[in-house]
Amino acid sequence: SAGAGSAAGAARARLPASTIAWGVALGGAVGIAATLAAFAYFVRGTAEVLTLEALREAQAKWEEAGPASYNQELELVGSQAGTIQVEVRRGEVTRMVRNGYQPSQQRTWWYWSVPGQFETIDVDWEAAQDPPRGFGVAPGTRAILRAEFDPQYGYPRFYQRVLLGTGIHVEWRVTRFEAVAD
Repeated sequence: SAGAGSAAGAARARLPASTIAWGVALGGAVGIAATLAAFAYFVRGTAEVLTLEALREAQAKWEEAGPASYNQELELVGSQAGTIQVEVRRGEVTRMVRNGYQPSQQRTWWYWSVPGQFETIDVDWEAAQDPPRGFGVAPGTRAILRAEFDPQYGYPRFYQRVLLGTGIHVEWRVTRFEAVAD
């Protein structure tokens, strides 16, 4: 056993400095690549950084052109990943299914309607102006909000909230939206 430890120590001692430097450089490159990949994962797609002007324009478009009845499916990413299906008739959520189950608390269904999604984004917008107060995170934490709105109706096709350096990440993408005749 002592001989094996000595042999390993002797092998380490014989590594040339260039080999060690190469290993350090390779490890650093892998670390940088992993960091860039993580950044690309959290801040990806064609969605723009959300502005209050873009949010208000989308809300106005929804109020003007959005259908009163629609079916919508969403994909959620983050700590509560899954899928949601929502049916809205004449402005009221009549059915909501999350990951194959209908939640018994019907008061929670509204948040997945388009007006509920806009309310969520509004609340996040306000909180993002002062993340430590709004989200209860450490001072200096930055909030990145990104969104993409449907050009016809204005509903949020994609929304993402990332609190940098915290691992807190909320994201949804509408995978199907269908206006329904009343």
